[in-house]
Amino acid sequence: MVPTERCIVLFVPATPEAELANKVREVVDEESRRLNFRVKVIERGGTTIRQHLMRTDMARHVPCKIGDCPLCITNPGGGGGAKHQRSGVLYSGVCILCEEEHGEGFEALYWGESGDSAYVRTKLHICCIERRDTSNGFAKHLEEHHPNRVGDTKAFRFSVARTFRSSLVRQIYEAVKIYGSQADIVLNSKSEWNQPAIDRIIVTREV
Repeated sequence: MVPTERCIVLFVPATPEAELANKVREVVDEESRRLNFRVKVIERGGTTIRQHLMRTDMARHVPCKIGDCPLCITNPGGGGGAKHQRSGVLYSGVCILCEEEHGEGFEALYWGESGDSAYVRTKLHICCIERRDTSNGFAKHLEEHHPNRVGDTKAFRFSVARTFRSSLVRQIYEAVKIYGSQADIVLNSKSEWNQPAIDRIIVTREV
């Protein structure tokens, strides 16, 4: 009985003269013969000039119409348009009190992502700050660094970085932002699942 040949498709970004695709084909052709399966390398379409030059969101610099939007209240003039109501958001929160106490160069920063909109997610943060729920990064920061301002919902400035259609890409972006943060104080908890793994040493004794 002849084993059935397996086939997978590998998509790669488009490059001039298919340089990347050709190099990938060289590698996968050699390995696929050894492992007895076939790999088809296909180039994905690149970014068009239209995507670089055109922005279809005509309301991106117009404040959103929700009166109690934390992003508009804490970041007036920052605009927002429809992006405050779009689902799949990557957002940030900066402590205004730290800037006032230590100067503009000092930054206490939080990166977050949600399948909900920025409006919904930041409203939840505001509720946690009001309840003084220290399981929340913002409320915990106030308790540890600004005990005289605990419960102050105007202590942070929220903004939307971008929105995503893919939850996986959104979560990867958040993890990269947190890991690469150069902030003086990172408000995110180190125990969050999307943080890089913590190296641990396990010692065993053989009898």
